Order: sequence, then structure tokens, then C-alpha cells
Amino acid sequence: MLFREWPEERLWLVRQRQGELIHEAEEYRLSRAHPDDPAENLSIRLFNTIRVGLGQVFAVVRRRLSAHEEPCDDACPDGAPC
Repeated sequence: MLFREWPEERLWLVRQRQGELIHEAEEYRLSRAHPDDPAENLSIRLFNTIRVGLGQVFAVVRRRLSAHEEPCDDACPDGAPC
């Protein structure tokens, strides 16, 4: 052996190897993910469609709610802001 195997050294080696395995697994996962994957594109398109639709609904609701909060241009009888 190159060095004595103390428990700390074994733990260090295990952690090093675990880090290498995690890195290799991430590289493998990234290499398998294709941006042209039809299933992935379908889910992204569906999500974007839902997001845009909800954005339009919230915009209409926001406009209607803020329409009631706009200050009026009429002069109030006591001169205070409306």
C-alpha cells in the first residue's frame, strides 16, 4: 500500500470516489438528454401555453380591479381628493 489506511483516509477515499461517481452520472445524464426530444418539447410547449393563457386571464382581472381604483376627475364638494 502507498500509505497507511487510517479511518480518516478511507473516509476521504470513499468521498473522493463518491464525488467522481456523481460527476460521471451527471455527465451521463446530460449526454442522454436531447434538446430535440419530442416528449420534452411537448411538455415545454404545454407549459408555455398554460403560462401565456393564465397571464392573459390575470391581465384582464388586474385591469378590471384597477379600473375601480382609478382616481376620479370630478371635484368633490369639500375639496378633498376622492
